[in-house]
Amino acid sequence: MKKQAIITIVALLLLASCSQKNPSNTKEANLNEAITAINEANESYVNFYNSRNAAGVASLHTEDAMVMPPNFDFAIGKAQIQAAISAEIEMGAGGLKFTQLELVVKDNIAYEIGLYELKVEAEGQPTIEDNGKFIVIWEKQEDGKWLMEKDIWNTNVPLAVAE
Repeated sequence: MKKQAIITIVALLLLASCSQKNPSNTKEANLNEAITAINEANESYVNFYNSRNAAGVASLHTEDAMVMPPNFDFAIGKAQIQAAISAEIEMGAGGLKFTQLELVVKDNIAYEIGLYELKVEAEGQPTIEDNGKFIVIWEKQEDGKWLMEKDIWNTNVPLAVAE
Protein backbone atom coordinates (compact mmCIF):
# COMPACT_ATOMS: atom_id res chain seq x y z
CA MET A 1 0.00 0.00 0.00
CA LYS A 2 2.84 2.37 0.87
CA LYS A 3 4.49 1.70 -2.48
CA GLN A 4 1.28 2.49 -4.35
CA ALA A 5 0.86 5.77 -2.41
CA ILE A 6 4.41 6.83 -3.33
CA ILE A 7 3.83 5.98 -7.00
CA THR A 8 0.57 7.97 -6.96
CA ILE A 9 2.25 11.00 -5.36
CA VAL A 10 5.13 10.90 -7.86
CA ALA A 11 2.64 10.61 -10.75
CA LEU A 12 0.65 13.57 -9.43
CA LEU A 13 3.81 15.65 -9.05
CA LEU A 14 4.88 14.84 -12.59
CA LEU A 15 1.43 15.68 -13.89
CA ALA A 16 1.41 18.99 -12.00
CA SER A 17 4.85 19.96 -13.26
CA CYS A 18 3.88 19.18 -16.86
CA SER A 19 0.68 21.22 -16.65
CA GLN A 20 2.44 24.40 -15.47
CA LYS A 21 3.36 26.97 -18.08
CA ASN A 22 6.96 26.88 -19.11
CA PRO A 23 8.35 30.39 -18.32
CA SER A 24 10.60 30.37 -21.36
CA ASN A 25 7.65 29.51 -23.63
CA THR A 26 5.61 32.31 -22.05
CA LYS A 27 8.46 34.75 -22.50
CA GLU A 28 8.89 33.67 -26.12
CA ALA A 29 5.14 34.02 -26.73
CA ASN A 30 5.20 37.55 -25.24
CA LEU A 31 8.18 38.44 -27.43
CA ASN A 32 6.47 37.12 -30.55
CA GLU A 33 3.29 38.99 -29.61
CA ALA A 34 5.25 42.24 -29.19
CA ILE A 35 7.07 41.81 -32.50
CA THR A 36 3.80 41.13 -34.31
CA ALA A 37 2.07 44.13 -32.70
CA ILE A 38 4.94 46.50 -33.54
CA ASN A 39 5.16 45.28 -37.12
CA GLU A 40 1.39 45.71 -37.50
CA ALA A 41 1.65 49.24 -36.06
CA ASN A 42 4.39 50.05 -38.60
CA GLU A 43 2.16 48.76 -41.39
CA SER A 44 -0.68 50.96 -40.09
CA TYR A 45 1.68 53.96 -39.94
CA VAL A 46 2.63 53.51 -43.61
CA ASN A 47 -1.01 53.02 -44.63
CA PHE A 48 -2.16 56.08 -42.66
CA TYR A 49 0.69 58.23 -43.98
CA ASN A 50 0.28 57.21 -47.60
CA SER A 51 -3.49 57.77 -47.41
CA ARG A 52 -2.86 61.27 -45.99
CA ASN A 53 -4.32 60.43 -42.57
CA ALA A 54 -2.19 62.39 -40.08
CA ALA A 55 -4.68 61.69 -37.25
CA GLY A 56 -4.19 57.97 -37.84
CA VAL A 57 -0.41 58.36 -37.62
CA ALA A 58 -0.77 60.36 -34.39
CA SER A 59 -2.99 57.63 -32.91
CA LEU A 60 0.00 55.24 -32.99
CA HIS A 61 1.84 57.39 -30.41
CA THR A 62 1.48 57.67 -26.64
CA GLU A 63 -0.30 60.74 -25.26
CA ASP A 64 3.03 62.37 -24.32
CA ALA A 65 5.11 61.00 -27.21
CA MET A 66 7.99 63.01 -28.63
CA VAL A 67 8.73 63.11 -32.35
CA MET A 68 11.95 64.63 -33.68
CA PRO A 69 11.70 65.23 -37.44
CA PRO A 70 14.67 66.57 -39.40
CA ASN A 71 14.99 70.33 -39.69
CA PHE A 72 12.09 70.99 -37.27
CA ASP A 73 11.61 71.37 -33.54
CA PHE A 74 10.25 68.64 -31.27
CA ALA A 75 6.59 67.69 -31.64
CA ILE A 76 5.29 66.60 -28.23
CA GLY A 77 1.89 64.98 -27.75
CA LYS A 78 -0.58 63.66 -30.27
CA ALA A 79 -1.87 67.10 -31.35
CA GLN A 80 1.59 68.41 -32.25
CA ILE A 81 2.53 65.10 -33.88
CA GLN A 82 -0.60 65.21 -36.00
CA ALA A 83 0.21 68.81 -37.01
CA ALA A 84 3.81 67.90 -37.93
CA ILE A 85 2.77 64.87 -40.00
CA SER A 86 -0.02 66.86 -41.61
CA ALA A 87 2.49 69.56 -42.63
CA GLU A 88 4.72 66.92 -44.26
CA ILE A 89 1.79 65.43 -46.13
CA GLU A 90 0.60 68.86 -47.27
CA MET A 91 4.09 69.53 -48.70
CA GLY A 92 3.49 66.53 -50.96
CA ALA A 93 5.16 63.74 -48.97
CA GLY A 94 3.95 60.21 -49.65
CA GLY A 95 5.01 56.82 -50.91
CA LEU A 96 6.49 56.03 -47.49
CA LYS A 97 8.22 52.67 -47.02
CA PHE A 98 9.98 51.24 -43.96
CA THR A 99 12.71 48.63 -43.76
CA GLN A 100 13.26 47.30 -40.26
CA LEU A 101 16.90 46.54 -39.45
CA GLU A 102 16.63 45.73 -35.76
CA LEU A 103 13.89 45.31 -33.17
CA VAL A 104 14.76 44.64 -29.52
CA VAL A 105 12.02 44.01 -26.95
CA LYS A 106 12.70 44.09 -23.22
CA ASP A 107 9.64 43.77 -20.99
CA ASN A 108 7.36 46.75 -21.77
CA ILE A 109 9.89 48.74 -23.82
CA ALA A 110 11.24 48.09 -27.30
CA TYR A 111 13.51 49.93 -29.66
CA GLU A 112 13.56 49.72 -33.39
CA ILE A 113 16.15 50.83 -35.92
CA GLY A 114 15.37 51.03 -39.60
CA LEU A 115 15.43 52.80 -42.91
CA TYR A 116 12.76 54.81 -44.67
CA GLU A 117 12.07 55.95 -48.20
CA LEU A 118 9.58 58.57 -49.28
CA LYS A 119 8.81 60.91 -52.14
CA VAL A 120 7.86 64.57 -52.01
CA GLU A 121 5.78 65.57 -55.01
CA ALA A 122 4.99 69.26 -54.62
CA GLU A 123 2.87 70.76 -57.35
CA GLY A 124 5.00 72.41 -60.03
CA GLN A 125 8.24 71.10 -58.49
CA PRO A 126 10.47 68.17 -59.46
CA THR A 127 9.89 65.05 -57.32
CA ILE A 128 12.28 64.71 -54.42
CA GLU A 129 13.21 61.18 -53.44
CA ASP A 130 14.21 61.04 -49.79
CA ASN A 131 15.70 58.20 -47.80
CA GLY A 132 17.17 57.98 -44.34
CA LYS A 133 17.19 56.19 -41.03
CA PHE A 134 15.08 56.14 -37.88
CA ILE A 135 14.99 55.02 -34.28
CA VAL A 136 11.70 54.44 -32.47
CA ILE A 137 11.22 53.66 -28.81
CA TRP A 138 8.02 51.70 -28.29
CA GLU A 139 6.12 51.37 -25.03
CA LYS A 140 3.57 48.69 -24.15
CA GLN A 141 0.42 50.25 -22.73
CA GLU A 142 -1.70 48.89 -19.88
CA ASP A 143 -4.23 47.62 -22.46
CA GLY A 144 -1.44 45.61 -24.15
CA LYS A 145 -1.14 47.89 -27.18
CA TRP A 146 2.35 48.95 -28.32
CA LEU A 147 2.65 52.68 -29.09
CA MET A 148 5.51 54.95 -30.13
CA GLU A 149 6.97 56.94 -27.25
CA LYS A 150 9.97 58.52 -29.04
CA ASP A 151 10.58 58.75 -32.77
CA ILE A 152 13.48 60.36 -34.57
CA TRP A 153 14.44 60.18 -38.21
CA ASN A 154 16.87 61.95 -40.46
CA THR A 155 17.62 62.03 -44.11
CA ASN A 156 20.61 60.65 -45.97
CA VAL A 157 20.06 63.20 -48.75
CA PRO A 158 22.45 66.15 -48.51
CA LEU A 159 20.97 69.62 -48.19
CA ALA A 160 21.05 71.69 -51.33
CA VAL A 161 23.60 74.47 -50.98
CA ALA A 162 22.78 77.83 -52.54
CA GLU A 163 25.47 78.99 -54.94
